[in-house]
Amino acid sequence: MREIVAGIVMWSWRSEPHGYDFNGYLVRHPDGNLCIDPVEPGDDVLALLRREGVARILVTNRNHVRRANLVREQTGAPVAIHPADAAYARGQGATIDPPRLRESVEALTSLEIDTVLVGDGEPILREAGARLRELVATFPA
Repeated sequence: MREIVAGIVMWSWRSEPHGYDFNGYLVRHPDGNLCIDPVEPGDDVLALLRREGVARILVTNRNHVRRANLVREQTGAPVAIHPADAAYARGQGATIDPPRLRESVEALTSLEIDTVLVGDGEPILREAGARLRELVATFPA
């Protein structure tokens, strides 16, 4: 576990079948911390999440359910996912709260965000706010 940029903590879990790390994030925010795509947390990560609190768990796609239920159990935070992925995630055993992903990501667009770090794939290192606004425009109303 490490703070990779100011206010963002990342922890990793090695997927041997895939041959690379899966990443989970805690984004610290005065209006409530976000836990994004939580992977298997060590005791140190669980202690941090309980101590600092989690307002919402954000699962960025149906394949990132991972340890969302464990973080939910430990913190009481609701889980949000895109409505198109919710049924599949529930089928994988995830407890998904009512669809509020649009609201959650839309709230992020009000911030001055330049960088977005992702669980898999390439991070957005420039103009992330604009990319988030583009994403919100694709969500069902």
